[in-house]
Amino acid sequence: MEIFLEENSDTSSSNPVSNWDVCFVKGRGSIVQAQAFRMEQMGVPTHNCAYAIHVTNYRSLYSMLAKSMNIPQPEFAVGYEKDITFEEYVVKEECVESTKKFIPLIGQRGKHVTNNDIYYFQRRIHSQWEYKIYSFGEMFFFFKEKPTLENPDKMATRVSIPENPYLRECVEKIKQVTKLTITSVDFLEEGKQFYLTDVNSAPNFNYIKNGPEILAGWLVNQIKS
Repeated sequence: MEIFLEENSDTSSSNPVSNWDVCFVKGRGSIVQAQAFRMEQMGVPTHNCAYAIHVTNYRSLYSMLAKSMNIPQPEFAVGYEKDITFEEYVVKEECVESTKKFIPLIGQRGKHVTNNDIYYFQRRIHSQWEYKIYSFGEMFFFFKEKPTLENPDKMATRVSIPENPYLRECVEKIKQVTKLTITSVDFLEEGKQFYLTDVNSAPNFNYIKNGPEILAGWLVNQIKS
C-alpha cells in the first residue's frame, strides 16, 4: 500500500508509476484528478475516476447530469444573487474543489446575503430530515439527521434507517451518470417528494460504523475480482 498526498506530490511524467492493483482516490484537487487520470491510463482500476471527480466538483455539472436522469432536485441557478428569482434559497459554492470551507447561506428575494460573486443557488426545501446515503460499489448505507442548515453538528441527530428503494434507485442513477463508485448523496423531503441536494465524491466514511474497514474490504475484493 502506498499513500499519495496532493500537498507534497506532483504528477510529472518523469515520476515512476507504481504497479498498483487498485487506486482509491479521496480528494478533489486538480493534482488528485491528474493522478487519477494517470492511473487510469496505466490500466489501474481507479475509484473514483478523474471524470467522476471533475463533474462532482461543480454543482451545476452534476445537477445537469441528475436532471438528464430525471432525478428530482430543487430548482437551481448559477450566477449573481441579484438575478435570482426564488423567494427563498440556499447559497452554495459552485466549485467544491477549494480547501476553504464555505458555509451555505439562506437568502430571500430582495434580501441579499452575498457579495458580487457568482454562486450556486438552490430553491430552499423545508424538510424535517436530511437523508444521507453512502455507497461503496454495490454496498449502500442509509441515514437521516436534522438538516445541516438547522443543526451543523451532523452526528448529534444522525440515525441509521432501513433501506429506501426509491433513494437507492436515485443514488444508482447518479453513480451511473457521474461514474462515481464511492460516494455519499444527500436528499431533502418536501410534500412527500425527495429532492437530491448534494453529491460528494470524497465522503467521510468515518461516519459509518467500521467504515474504514468496510471500505478497505470492498477495495480488496475489487483486486480479487
